[in-house]
Amino acid sequence: MKAHRTLSILLLLTAATTSLRPASAGLVRVGGLGETQLGDAFERTYNWIWDLEVPSTALEGQHWRTKVEAYLPGSFVLPNGEVDVDGHLFGEIVHITSPAGGQKFVFDATIKRPNKAHIFGYAAQKWHTPLADDYFRYVVRDNPPMVDPAAVLTLIGRHMERGLQGRGMSVSLTNTTGRNINNLTITPDYRKYKSDENGQLVLDDQGRPVVDDEVPYIDGDDITPTKNVTNGTLAPGQRTAAVLPRVPRINGEQKPLAEEKFYRLASYKISGSGSGLTDTHLAFLGDVDDVLHEMDLGNAANFLAGQEEFFAPYLRATDEITDLFVAIDLTQWLISGADFTPGQVFDFDNGLCEDLPGVLVATTPISFVSGVGYVITAGDSESDEGGYSGQAFAAGIIDGQQVPEPSTIFLLGGGGLAFAIWRAGRGLARRIGRVASFDQPG
Repeated sequence: MKAHRTLSILLLLTAATTSLRPASAGLVRVGGLGETQLGDAFERTYNWIWDLEVPSTALEGQHWRTKVEAYLPGSFVLPNGEVDVDGHLFGEIVHITSPAGGQKFVFDATIKRPNKAHIFGYAAQKWHTPLADDYFRYVVRDNPPMVDPAAVLTLIGRHMERGLQGRGMSVSLTNTTGRNINNLTITPDYRKYKSDENGQLVLDDQGRPVVDDEVPYIDGDDITPTKNVTNGTLAPGQRTAAVLPRVPRINGEQKPLAEEKFYRLASYKISGSGSGLTDTHLAFLGDVDDVLHEMDLGNAANFLAGQEEFFAPYLRATDEITDLFVAIDLTQWLISGADFTPGQVFDFDNGLCEDLPGVLVATTPISFVSGVGYVITAGDSESDEGGYSGQAFAAGIIDGQQVPEPSTIFLLGGGGLAFAIWRAGRGLARRIGRVASFDQPG
């Protein structure tokens, strides 16, 4: 059996809050509290500065209660004489209208100063009822030294019915190079839940469905796109698309929608070759009922990107010979607000590139392991160990969008959905995961 090397691209900050004690200085929330609340969702923003207090702040809205606390674990003097202090923010978000007594999401983040400005975020989904989940995320943006607020913390929560997953996910690939992309396939992946001998879901002591620990994820059948694709080949400048079904087709058999309770569309893979293979796996990583998983793809896309498209790079090695295996954590990628330009070249060191947060690249297959993260399969030589070190360029644009229910599509009218997709591709000023300076081919 091949050895595995674990490389997590999630920044998981797991310092135990019980061991922290107030210090002589800390982070204090100052003005700038903004709140947007609509129905069963909220968004709140807190600005923080360094001060000689260690306070906590709480806010309760129509459906949500948030509590934020700040501690300062310690400080040390840098070689240049500056004092580097780590501010520790933690707290909880509670859905207070839950018939089960409230769904809680605990967040935990470290803020370092002095530091370069950076953005860190995390997301989770929690089972709420047999028909709905609660989704949470937080984003912390550190500012550079001598810039206040020292940090901006944004907390977001949303109660989402599973029916919002619509008809599935629309995904596409645009070839922005002058060479064909051959042998193109798109493969959906599903999180699988346990069933008992009577064909019913197995539930834990909190009434939540239990992920099948023997086969936690299962691939659906490959989808060979047909739009603008001939014999599996996508020509230069062409765009193709496919819809990933909410429940899988396995060995030619389409599972009925009623079996969605056993299968959740969680990720997808786009595979194609020029001279070298590029195999790209995309998922929203986050806690699902307190365990790191691929979140439900449709609702996670809706939660993080709304009804608009999100965009990610389709990478190819600059030598156009080396096979690349790419894993994109869409949670980190979209939260970061990063963008790219078709043809842009990126430098990778051990699989990572500062300009592509949430992206991991290797020369051997990458798989997702529940509770761990992305894992690179070790190859047969030392050069195959760990992540890819070298250059890759954006050879195409991958995008995705939740497909609305038929009633929503009807409101768009006729070809309105296609028009909305192309329009989103051209007006990206406010979209996270942007494509810079590019007009998609018509």
